[in-house]
Amino acid sequence: MNDLERFVSNVEKLERSPIYAMSLGSKELFHSNFWTFLMEHKDYRHFLYSLFPELDPSEDIQIEREYKNRDIVIIQKGKEFVIENKIKSYPDLEQLIKYRDKNPNMVSGIITGINPPPFALPDKWKYVSYANIAEFLRDVNTDDKYLLSIVSEYCEVLDSINCLMNLSLEETKGQLSYSTKSIDMLREIRLLDVYRKLKADDFALECKDLESKMNELLKSHDGWIFNISRQFHNGKATLSFELVKYVDKVYQGQMGIQIEDNQFRLFIGVSEDKKKDVDTILRVGINNEWFDKTFDKKNNRRIFNHPTSMSKNPCNYSQRWVYQYFDTWTEGGVNIQEYNILKNLISEYLEKAISILDIVDRELLLN
Repeated sequence: MNDLERFVSNVEKLERSPIYAMSLGSKELFHSNFWTFLMEHKDYRHFLYSLFPELDPSEDIQIEREYKNRDIVIIQKGKEFVIENKIKSYPDLEQLIKYRDKNPNMVSGIITGINPPPFALPDKWKYVSYANIAEFLRDVNTDDKYLLSIVSEYCEVLDSINCLMNLSLEETKGQLSYSTKSIDMLREIRLLDVYRKLKADDFALECKDLESKMNELLKSHDGWIFNISRQFHNGKATLSFELVKYVDKVYQGQMGIQIEDNQFRLFIGVSEDKKKDVDTILRVGINNEWFDKTFDKKNNRRIFNHPTSMSKNPCNYSQRWVYQYFDTWTEGGVNIQEYNILKNLISEYLEKAISILDIVDRELLLN
């Protein structure tokens, strides 16, 4: 069976599965609720102890959902064991640190998902994949034939999801591509959002070395830091490569690059109290060649010589976050989605941004 046949076969399996159909209402909520149900079943305590070997099988446990905003919390003798389920949403490093530091009774925490997050997990946290979850569940011995059949189908659903995600990532290996003929099949079974999240994570991991490079260049610019952030909304993954300004730990503004689907965005944003309008921010960007002054909807549909589908100039959020963008892929044959090409572009534009930070400080953030 070739990759396309495997892809089609697993899509069809999920389309036939009532378990998968039930999961679609809220993917993470469904899985967390099902795991909690199994952990509370006497035969499936083995599943719980596989996740947390630190638990004492001879002691009572209490299992809570959404306890202090955490997905699943297992409590034993006052000690807390936490599960954060992240098949669709993004794990947030600061959130994990907050959960740990603000809950002194937390002994151990698990982040679950298809693939590990693109950052080192803080102390007390570990990653457990959905493939591992399926393995743990298959190791359980039970005489409850009905429940066994449900769990078996559930494990097959996890296997199919894992297979489809791995095939999709392999098909687009080395490219930040969110769509192919095969991958478009995921739309029908409502898994395209999960793939997009994983693809963005994969590229974020590829770009990790930019953090040390940019922070080194920022040493002479007081209050500026660099970070790579990920967001997910409306079924789209958004990667931001941000130069962010703080004064006394108070946010002032930012500039950098954002990639969402095929859009490569160059942006400048200011905090609300700066009271700068779109025209002012655009002017500073154009005067310093961060924004392209030559764009014209009728005569020059290009941003810095790259074709763009942008129709409004500039685009903005809330009148304070202003951007232009060019396309990383077009039906006419433009394709700059290869990781090495995009990474070089990101590095080039970030260095350009760093060269004008003093002007941005003076004209937008500190006056």
